[in-house]
Amino acid sequence: MKRVIFLFAIVLGLGTMSQAQVVSPDQVVELKATKVEKTRGANPNIKSNKPTEDVVEITKTRGTYICDLKLENWSDYCIDVYVDGYYKCTMSSKTYMYVVVDLGYSSIYGESCGGTMEWKRDGISCSDRFTYRFYN
Repeated sequence: MKRVIFLFAIVLGLGTMSQAQVVSPDQVVELKATKVEKTRGANPNIKSNKPTEDVVEITKTRGTYICDLKLENWSDYCIDVYVDGYYKCTMSSKTYMYVVVDLGYSSIYGESCGGTMEWKRDGISCSDRFTYRFYN
């Protein structure tokens, strides 16, 4: 009887292990800091600045696909993050956060809160989960 219970436990354990799902890790994209280039006008990577008023935006997302981006700030700077030129968040140093964006985003731009350093990446898509790391 002990042998039957032992065999049953082994078969049950093997069956459970074969049903386990394997989750692929996030793909890490590292963004290195560069000095902000001096221009005579507005920054071309920023389409809308950080809001200065509390305005609630009601957007309809019915039928649209969204994805989440994991952002990690490994730098020593506070960073304002823009996706496709539109402000998304401000990250303090040594933190991470998730940002939800619509399908079809193509660029990420970060600028230090003091405006001296920048991070940018173009030509990206939302086919998989990505982790974007900002570092010095």
